[in-house]
Amino acid sequence: WNETMTAQTGEILIYKGKRYNMATEPLVPYIRTNNIQLNPKNICSACRRGYIGTWSIEDGRLYLIDIETDDNGKKVGLEYLFPNQEKVFADWFTGVLRVPYGKLIEYIHLGYESRYAKELFLEISKGVLINERKKSTTYGMPYSADF
Repeated sequence: WNETMTAQTGEILIYKGKRYNMATEPLVPYIRTNNIQLNPKNICSACRRGYIGTWSIEDGRLYLIDIETDDNGKKVGLEYLFPNQEKVFADWFTGVLRVPYGKLIEYIHLGYESRYAKELFLEISKGVLINERKKSTTYGMPYSADF
C-alpha cells in the first residue's frame, strides 16, 4: 500500500457561481514559505495533505474562505492559520489553477491524473486572475480552445 498512489480529493473552488473541485493545492506555497506544521490526526490516503481548502474568485482575486482539517483530532477551520479573518487574499499564489469538470472520461488511481471531459485553467499572479482557458475532450481526443 502506497498513499501516493491514491487519487486525491480536490480543493474546492467557487467560481462564477459554480462549485468545482480543483486539481491544484494553492495553500502549499504558503505552508512551505511560512514553515507551518499541520498536525492532522485524521489523514486518509485520498487526502494526504490533511486538509481541504475552500477557495473563491471574487472580482478577479483568489481568496481562501475556509479550511477543513483537524489539529491532533480537534476540528479546526480558517482561524487555525488565519486568526480573526473571514477570508484571506491569496497573494502568495502564482500559478495555474487546474479545474477538471464534466463527465469523468478515465479514472486514474493516482493524484489528480483522472481525465474529465472539460478542464478550466485559471492563471493567477500574486493572487490575481490574469487569464482563463478551457480545454475540452471529444471522443477521447483532446483539443484546446479559448472560449
